[in-house]
Amino acid sequence: MKIADRNNEFFNIIGRMVIIVPRILTLIALTFSFICPTTLKAGGAITTTPEPAPVVTLKDAVRSALAKTEAVPLGEARINQADARIDQARSRFFPALSFGANFQQQDASGVLSQQSSNLFGGRQSYTRFSLSQSIYEGGRDQSALSASKFDKEVQRQNLSVAGYATFTNVARGFYAILSGEREAENLNKTIAFADDRVKELRNRAKIGRSRNIELMAAQAQLSVLEAQLAAVEGQLVVARDQFILTTGLPQEVRLMEKREKPDPPKTLDEYLSHLDKRPDVAAVKAQIESTKHSIDTAKAGHLPSIGVAGNYYITREGTQQGNNWDVGGTLTLPLFAGGLVKAQVRETSEKLIESEFLLKQTRRQAEISIRTAYNNLLSAFNQLKALDSALESTEDNYREQEKNYRFGQATNLDVIQALNTFQDTKRTLDKTRFLALSAWAELKAATAQVSLAQVMSEGGGGL
Repeated sequence: MKIADRNNEFFNIIGRMVIIVPRILTLIALTFSFICPTTLKAGGAITTTPEPAPVVTLKDAVRSALAKTEAVPLGEARINQADARIDQARSRFFPALSFGANFQQQDASGVLSQQSSNLFGGRQSYTRFSLSQSIYEGGRDQSALSASKFDKEVQRQNLSVAGYATFTNVARGFYAILSGEREAENLNKTIAFADDRVKELRNRAKIGRSRNIELMAAQAQLSVLEAQLAAVEGQLVVARDQFILTTGLPQEVRLMEKREKPDPPKTLDEYLSHLDKRPDVAAVKAQIESTKHSIDTAKAGHLPSIGVAGNYYITREGTQQGNNWDVGGTLTLPLFAGGLVKAQVRETSEKLIESEFLLKQTRRQAEISIRTAYNNLLSAFNQLKALDSALESTEDNYREQEKNYRFGQATNLDVIQALNTFQDTKRTLDKTRFLALSAWAELKAATAQVSLAQVMSEGGGGL
């Protein structure tokens, strides 16, 4: 009995282990799967689950491009240079302090008397501190400072111009890729429909219910669609490569746009009211103001200048020994310099005329840019309204023709034509949708309604 009891206990333990051990192994496997996601293939091979491709919005792409482009650090360097020129101009309002030393030994052998020798001694030396201050220079210093400040504004606006150009370029590439991907998706669906059509016609031709000419027409349509798909995929590769090089994003990045279409455009006059807010227009305006102050700087060359200077001698040897300091003032009145100042005034005056014509040109080009972007957006938006209605009609027509064909009330060519019309309308609608979004982005940039500072911030808006 004892032996039988021990055997029963042994088998009970084994039975419990058979139940518990698989559960423990399953728990361990589940825990490991959370720590390191894996996929078990046939044959027992375990592979790590690939990381999903990063999803990027237009704002993310613009931020990445602005961080990568050389235009931003170049613009910042030019702003820093302008800052340095402002400091240089401001320094003229402060006195200049310097330390100097001099030693001179003269030949006294030709001196006529001992008294003259004492008066014109052979050794002259000193060490001194010198302080000088400009009092008036015809307003040259103030004009130069004002011109430097406007020069900095020019560089700041030029940096914004480069930023908006980057935004426009990235937006075009962004929506071109999305449009190409949607085009390829639509073509793949159409190819699937056409392939099913070919298979159906091949089976019907075998039993004599369809003519070979119908099968040949369907096969020709399929070949054309495959050629179109190859062309779209090639264009998509080129567009994606350019986009990756511009933004510095990884090759496997996935683009995302939540909006199906932009908001309805406002009136043209409202967009044109933002013309003077464009950075290219503001840059030329600042250049005009800088040139005006440069004219004043040049004209100051006709005016007198006044300054004071003083010296304090630490050591002094020679005829002035014992005189520890001196101070004096200077008045300089320009009389003739060969026409130099007049030529400088004439040069800067012509620069002002040039800048004023440049402002007119820039404003005209800016207006053309705004009008073009607005008209593109308005046209695309109106097309979307018509295409939405057309898509529904062409789809209904295709379904009806397909049903009639099955009942012998329509030919295969009627079905193919209806399918082509439906798919062409769908593809045109998707293309127009992304054209509208691209035009919306260009209009935003053309009217300076995109905050690049907010785009660069992680949590800001800007788009």
